[in-house]
Amino acid sequence: MVNPIKAREAKSRSLAWLGLLLQVFGVMFGITALIGMLISATKLKETEGSIYHSHLKWQIVTFWLGAIAAIGSYVIYSKTGATWPMILAGMFILYRLLTSFFMLIEKQAIKRWI
Repeated sequence: MVNPIKAREAKSRSLAWLGLLLQVFGVMFGITALIGMLISATKLKETEGSIYHSHLKWQIVTFWLGAIAAIGSYVIYSKTGATWPMILAGMFILYRLLTSFFMLIEKQAIKRWI
């Protein structure tokens, strides 16, 4: 007999991995990050009570902050030609994705300030 708590944890973990992978591919393809965020947002309620709930919240915030940073840095680049905002935005997105990756490997909740 399958333990329903373990099955729910496994499904939540799979959703967290799926969202992360789609956001990683979003760096190259764009639309997959949006799909990953939408999956995380729609499945957020299903993961309540598990450590993976924090991962889905982290992924949603990562998408929106990353989108704002990318758009803002592009506007700055188009007006001034400065590339440093794009580099900072990329580093910020990389930090968020790597944090999610390592916390998923360790099976730990993400304690976040944003």
